[in-house]
Amino acid sequence: MYNQVTDRYRLVQMEIVKALPVFGRTISSVDNYSLEVFRGDMHLGSVGPRSPQPASKTKRNPVRMKVANGDVIYRVNILPHSVPIVGSFTALDNFVRIYDVTLDLVVSDPVLFVQGYRLGKDPVKLAIEVFTSAFQKYAAKTEHDKLKILRPPDDTWNNSLSADTGMKVAQISQSTFRDDPVRLQMAAMQQDAGKDQLAISIKAENQRLEDNFQRIRDSNRRFHERRELEIQRKFEREEEERQHIFELHYQLRNAAAQELKEILRERIRDTYDKGRPIDEVAEESLKLLVAFHASLHKVMVSSYDWIEAEYRTIIPELKNYQLSLFALTRTTLESDDRALVGKTYSVQACISQNKPENFKGEPFDLSIGHVDRPISFDVLLHVSENILANEWFLPLLYNPVDPEPQLVEFTFKVVATGHCSLGIDFYHERRWLRTTRLEFDTVEQSQFISVSSEV
Repeated sequence: MYNQVTDRYRLVQMEIVKALPVFGRTISSVDNYSLEVFRGDMHLGSVGPRSPQPASKTKRNPVRMKVANGDVIYRVNILPHSVPIVGSFTALDNFVRIYDVTLDLVVSDPVLFVQGYRLGKDPVKLAIEVFTSAFQKYAAKTEHDKLKILRPPDDTWNNSLSADTGMKVAQISQSTFRDDPVRLQMAAMQQDAGKDQLAISIKAENQRLEDNFQRIRDSNRRFHERRELEIQRKFEREEEERQHIFELHYQLRNAAAQELKEILRERIRDTYDKGRPIDEVAEESLKLLVAFHASLHKVMVSSYDWIEAEYRTIIPELKNYQLSLFALTRTTLESDDRALVGKTYSVQACISQNKPENFKGEPFDLSIGHVDRPISFDVLLHVSENILANEWFLPLLYNPVDPEPQLVEFTFKVVATGHCSLGIDFYHERRWLRTTRLEFDTVEQSQFISVSSEV
């Protein structure tokens, strides 16, 4: 019987009853566990916890039960367990996306779950396969841009999963989807095309307004030439008044330009001092400048250019520091780089400014706003089926001021012979950075001792 995935999450513990043939013994309920008793292939009964989980069957099992010598007790953990699933799918519009989903699986039918476990069906692996198949079908009918979040499965689907595996999806605690680079490139091209079209439209509208203004001005000029001298003088007086008003507007706009410059400068400096990203403030500031420029008269162009020049003198003060780092891993095995079945080993994952000996990995570059603040990384461990790991995720808080390697350590145990592999992913702010793989072979301890003796 092979239940590697189920055993990895330690959902089932088996115990063979040892008692006097006549008297037997009595077992009692255990919190967060359902005790399933089998005699041969026959299920004798269940001893449930005092407070059953909501996802379990509503039937309340007894809290005590008498068992006989040779009976088998299966302790089933009925608490939700987080199970990560990583893969890729092809969307309806033929774009490929990588997904990272974490399911909270819970045993809903302990009896059915144990029956599948006894037959070697690996219920957890089967539940993952059923979910992955359903998700792949759903994703294949959805366009790339429309798949943003993954909703919890409905009760009908969940009940069907429970009937097949004895498990349900309690919730989807995390789901991320990486965009297809080809789709991102196409979106950028479409955005640039939209900007070009908008610029052409604005230019055409400005030309139309200038042409209209020229026609109106020519008409007024011809009209005033035909007017009598008295009308001409009246017109001149009106022109003088308009010029005065224009000069007032000119002075007000200059004052507004100066005030806007100071406000933008203070906002950018404040954002920089607080260590927040400057992109949003810079984009908003440029939009304000463009809008301000569009509202000015032609004689105000020089004032706008001056404001824009002052704004651009602030931007070089905003520094982005570029760090060149290494994502490194190493593991401690036997002297011949092999592992022994049943023995516990460790694998170290570290971020470093240099590459020490005995470490395997690749360099990467990272842009940061401050070199004196810690940087948070996420390290994920993926193992082959014949490895049981104690942890699959560890956070790594890196201090860029410290030049020494800074690491986290996973522990694992090999449970079967054969070829083994470890995959370590490095992430920063949910962005994948690097992946390293370690591969080695495993043997039984007896074989290792025999070979050592011959040598």
